Amino acid sequence: MEEINLPKPSYATDILPFLIAHNNVNEAATSPHIHPQYEFHYNICGNKHYFIDGKFFKVHQHTLIIIPPLKIHRAIRDPHVKYDSYVINFTDELFKTLTQMPMIGESERIRPSFFDMSLIGAMLPYTVTFKDTDHRKMVKLLKRCQSSEQASDTLQTLSAFIEILRLINKCYDPFAVDDESVPENWSDRVLQYAENHLYEDISVTQIAQSLYVNRTHLMETFKKETKMTIHHYITLRRLSEAQKLLLTGYNVGETAAKTGFKTLSHFTKTFKQEFGTTPIKFVKDHI
Repeated sequence: MEEINLPKPSYATDILPFLIAHNNVNEAATSPHIHPQYEFHYNICGNKHYFIDGKFFKVHQHTLIIIPPLKIHRAIRDPHVKYDSYVINFTDELFKTLTQMPMIGESERIRPSFFDMSLIGAMLPYTVTFKDTDHRKMVKLLKRCQSSEQASDTLQTLSAFIEILRLINKCYDPFAVDDESVPENWSDRVLQYAENHLYEDISVTQIAQSLYVNRTHLMETFKKETKMTIHHYITLRRLSEAQKLLLTGYNVGETAAKTGFKTLSHFTKTFKQEFGTTPIKFVKDHI
């Protein structure tokens, strides 16, 4: 791929220890994005699929999706139905602090496999589906958590978050299997093609030819549906894999070579443009 200058994405901001948001505005899809925090995405209704690290998953009502750090992901919604969801982002440091508090007994802790940084390359996410009674409890807790955060009441915010963790632990089924789905629209087909050819020297022309669609139409449709170019997405996806490799012991040179960058300087420049830090500093900040 040719070198490109990447704009700094809106999600490359200062890391907050905790953030909760309620969204009931139905857009067809969110942009693929990546961040170093954990994410809880609670689908009340309206989400159709979820794209995470190259795989598509069906999303059901009253289902929580637990997304570990450094997983590129995107919500895909059904534009014909009502949409309603909550998203919580929080850092590993915050979770560790909460689980070390005396008020949380060992039996009440959320399963540690959800929050194990050694599982960065594992096949995740986890999903938890809530029955009606527990769903009502979850929505009540989410509203309480958000209102407390908006009032800058840290103690009440964390108290509600602890109750959310306990409820997730109660409802989690370790034998549940995530339902994989297939891409339906053009942008999702591009995501799938890119996943299958991620480290090859692919071009938009090749992708369009493989999908039997006009190149210009594909570029315009992808940009409309994801708010980014195909080149930007492929680069971001490679960088998401690069972050995982860096955190599992590969040096910068090895990581650049494994993720399809032709030169170390190009990799370092692109990494800094996208994440606002160098690969070496990224490792120091996260290990």
